[in-house]
Amino acid sequence: MHFFDVFPFAIMVYHKMKKNFYILFLFFAACSFAFPVTGYSTTDIKIGVVDLSRVFEHYKKRKALDKKLKDTESDYESMIRDKQDEIMKLKDDVALLDMGTDSRSKKEDSIQRKSIELEVYAKFAEQNLLKKYKDYFEGIYIDVSNAVIQFGRKNGYDLILKNEEPELESSEITDLQFKIGIKGVLYYSNKVDITSRIIEDLNNNFRGSIDD
Repeated sequence: MHFFDVFPFAIMVYHKMKKNFYILFLFFAACSFAFPVTGYSTTDIKIGVVDLSRVFEHYKKRKALDKKLKDTESDYESMIRDKQDEIMKLKDDVALLDMGTDSRSKKEDSIQRKSIELEVYAKFAEQNLLKKYKDYFEGIYIDVSNAVIQFGRKNGYDLILKNEEPELESSEITDLQFKIGIKGVLYYSNKVDITSRIIEDLNNNFRGSIDD
């Protein structure tokens, strides 16, 4: 049994975080990657555009973090399954004992104690995993944001914009309006697309391992 079965709220938040990460990522990126252009003529401005979906897809650190988090979740699931199996075995043992006997009473007390331990551990696992995903998303955003800023300064850019093709399928009009609103650029030519160079910089700076 999955530990999210013990705390179903976690699976809802977990999948919602992953599903909406691009939207949150782009919202913060829209605030961070756009710079004022007052005082420049259009011929003076050096502009670049970054496709954040491609950056996220091809960033090696993101792939490594995905694997690490899945391994962590698997470890939690295994531990919780072991605890659940232990409780089930105790229940089977209790069913074979006579009512009112000391041995049955001790087994029942053990079941109660281990059930509480399982609940506490499942809650810990839920909170810890959600925190890891939160830190993961924040870390990836900071990496990309810093890479864009450093690239822009190094190469003399005045303005670097983000671009994203949002998924327009939505059951809520407010979600649809938000998704349309975060699209940063309606059109740009390949000569201002610096996505590949940002990905290259990010991957060159990634050591290949993930610290705890």
